[in-house]
Amino acid sequence: MKRNKKLIGLILMMAILAMIAIPVTSQATASWQSKYVRFSATAGETLATGNVVCIAGTDGKAYKADSNDSALRPAVGVIGIGGSSGATVEIVAIGVITGMTTASPGARLFLSETAGAITTTGPTNAQAIGWVLPGTAGANGSTKYFIGINVPTSAGAAY
Repeated sequence: MKRNKKLIGLILMMAILAMIAIPVTSQATASWQSKYVRFSATAGETLATGNVVCIAGTDGKAYKADSNDSALRPAVGVIGIGGSSGATVEIVAIGVITGMTTASPGARLFLSETAGAITTTGPTNAQAIGWVLPGTAGANGSTKYFIGINVPTSAGAAY
């Protein structure tokens, strides 16, 4: 419990510092505007674009998050620019990522029970991480996701 509070405090502090130190990037498209909150971290393992990650309390490095493993949650973002172990990676905490697995527009996204993965079905230790944005007009699926990490505000049994 004490370790989890320290981890959540570390994550919140990193997010605040990232918002202060990194300017928010704005990108206009069609009739809406995208805003991104991104920060960098050192990879503790090889991380690919689209992997959901956490920051380990033991070494402060980014690892694939897993809803089944209390040491690998909560998720803090999705990899925007990946790298091998020891490399600096970009983590998207709020923003749009494209090229993901096709899913139904409007579907909620959760941290998966598979390390680093996203699922549209909430697992036992569900952590919401975003939703699927509309794709091409009339399409039944989309590969464009809005990431808005929802870090649990209280340390329940799962966290």
